[in-house]
Amino acid sequence: MKIDYKGIMENIVTFKESGTVQKGDFVKVNDNDAVSKCAGGDAFDGIAVNVSNGIVAVKLSGFEKVDVASQPSFGRGSFCVNSDGKLESATSGGTSCLVVSYDAGSSQAVVYFG
Repeated sequence: MKIDYKGIMENIVTFKESGTVQKGDFVKVNDNDAVSKCAGGDAFDGIAVNVSNGIVAVKLSGFEKVDVASQPSFGRGSFCVNSDGKLESATSGGTSCLVVSYDAGSSQAVVYFG
C-alpha cells in the first residue's frame, strides 16, 4: 500500500493575476479578486496550481509537496515564504501548516494548509 495525500481536502479557486505568477508560486490575495506572488517574509494564502491568460487557479487548502529552506519540525507550525520562494519557519505571523513528511534529498516537505 502506498501513502498518498493527493486530493484530500483540496479547495481550488480562480483569481485574477496581479503581477507575474507562475505555477507552483506561493501567492497572497492583494486586490479585488486578485493574487500576487509572495515576497520574502510573507505569509501565503495559497499555491498557484495553474496560470493561464491572466487567471490563476489557487489551491487554498489541501496537501502539497513544497520546497523548504531547511528541515521543518513535524506536526503543526507557522511558516512564511523566504526570498527564494521556499517555506521557512515564521518567527511571527505566518501561515499554519501541518508537516507530515520531509525528503532531505530534494529539500521538500509535504504540508497540509488551509
